[in-house]
Amino acid sequence: MIRPEEIAARIRELCDERDINNYKLSKASGISMSALSHMFNRQTIPNVTTLIRICDGLGITLNELFDYGGLDRVHLTDETVRLLGFWNQLDSTERRELLYYLEWRSLKASEKSEKDS
Repeated sequence: MIRPEEIAARIRELCDERDINNYKLSKASGISMSALSHMFNRQTIPNVTTLIRICDGLGITLNELFDYGGLDRVHLTDETVRLLGFWNQLDSTERRELLYYLEWRSLKASEKSEKDS
């Protein structure tokens, strides 16, 4: 699992490379200064929507955010990013129900595949 301090450190590294301070990042991303401060100082992991906005403010993609030696490479397609955006809008009950449904669909697909073999 990705540790919060790794994400915050990576964002800070990218900001430093671009000479972007918290104020500039806030303006470029549309994220409040307090939310950025919370992320950097309290080491919380922002949700996918916030990460996308930060990436937009830095002029990079999510892939570029996670493409460095500190984290395992993460390659997200546009479809995956869209799916994660929907996931973030669900409450815990809806997430659990969706996981049950996906597990059921996967099981049904496996059973069908075994029958066809």
